[in-house]
Amino acid sequence: MKFNNLRYLMEGLERSQQHVLASSTRTFTMTEWVGFLAALMFCLHSTYGDPTLTQPGSISTSPGETVKITCTMAGGSIGSYYTSWYWQKPGSAPVLVWDEDDETASGIPDRFTGSVDSSSNKMHLTITNVQSDDAADYYCAVASGTVTFGKGTKLSLSEPRKPTVSLLPPSPVQITEKNTATLVCLVSGFNPGAVEIEWTVDGSVRGDHVETSRIQQEADNTFSVSSYLTLSASEWNLHELYSCGVKHETLTNPLQRTIARSNCI
Repeated sequence: MKFNNLRYLMEGLERSQQHVLASSTRTFTMTEWVGFLAALMFCLHSTYGDPTLTQPGSISTSPGETVKITCTMAGGSIGSYYTSWYWQKPGSAPVLVWDEDDETASGIPDRFTGSVDSSSNKMHLTITNVQSDDAADYYCAVASGTVTFGKGTKLSLSEPRKPTVSLLPPSPVQITEKNTATLVCLVSGFNPGAVEIEWTVDGSVRGDHVETSRIQQEADNTFSVSSYLTLSASEWNLHELYSCGVKHETLTNPLQRTIARSNCI
């Protein structure tokens, strides 16, 4: 077990936090708690330079999703340090979530798992089946005599949203000049970011000549995707009804849009 003395000091910090909170109504910030921890550990001498930890400022996800928070270390080898993760919720002290000795901390759901990748000098915290109560600021930490914290990642959750579906007919110019017809199905505004798209032509499912883009996350934390059905001009003229159907977890039944070729002439 690495850094046993450090571990005992960190456990002492948690007990001290509980004592301070019990005797005071004041809210302490993460910066203040870090200072408190640094003071407790001042007596220890580090044989390494001061590392820096970089983690994303914020991550947005949806209930039920899996999220991974990555923390990258510079200025040292992460394999030589004791690693841990904390969360902090508004008005509360930081809480140990995971450490490399005992892994998931007592009282923390086993949906939280940490890992260290020495080859890339990174540590990760993975949360599966995210719940609304998981929203918090998450801090990575490394220790070898002294403790260094990352600046924190704010994990926020957005509510599920139903997709909007639009079906666009092929361009007459494309049909006459290129002898092909491409229909475009635009799906947007949905959350979580997973959908199934199915094309039908005159009621029959069409799987060939379909190309679907990668799902993109938008600035408002919703998702969008486009799907394309490309036919020859002669086949386009052979059929009448073209439909794009979308399945999403917010929908009881698929959301479908249909165009009639005769209306596009």
